[in-house]
Amino acid sequence: MISIVLRMRLTYSSLVVLTLAAALSGCAEGPIPAPPPQQTMPAPRPMPAPVIRQEPEPTLVAGAWADAPLAPGNWVYRPNAQGSMAIYGVPGSSAHLVVACDRAQRTVSISRNGGTAGQLTLRATSGLKSYEARQSPVSPNYVEAVLAANDPQLDAVIYSRGRFMVSGAGRSDVIAPNWSEFARVVEDCR
Repeated sequence: MISIVLRMRLTYSSLVVLTLAAALSGCAEGPIPAPPPQQTMPAPRPMPAPVIRQEPEPTLVAGAWADAPLAPGNWVYRPNAQGSMAIYGVPGSSAHLVVACDRAQRTVSISRNGGTAGQLTLRATSGLKSYEARQSPVSPNYVEAVLAANDPQLDAVIYSRGRFMVSGAGRSDVIAPNWSEFARVVEDCR
């Protein structure tokens, strides 16, 4: 009797497995649908060749001021009764440059050591401008130009790329760093 029950279980289990196998095989029968047709992409258009502009190489003039060494020294700022001043030079020797604010007159004077009266030129990276220069009333060894405190060339010097140049007749050019002392004197007058 046990053998009959085992046969029935095996037969019943086998029947379930065969039914499932038949059902699954029926799903796989029949034609397999064809994949959708592939859309053909248009051939890529060739990119136009980049236009290369032949810019002329900048030529450096021998002794270009932007590459020349700075005059030796440091800036020193000093407030005074008239406004303020900044002095550029080596301690213990005559200053190369003196920038002074006359607050009452709203003027900035730029003085350089040596030279003769005539013109004093301020050069910044954005341009240059010349001013009438006279012997300094404070020191006969200096030539000075007096500018209005709102003169745009002062801003050009303040924002110049690391340096500016003061030149005039009779002496070599003075190339100085445009540190904050210069800007502070100008701002004191505005």
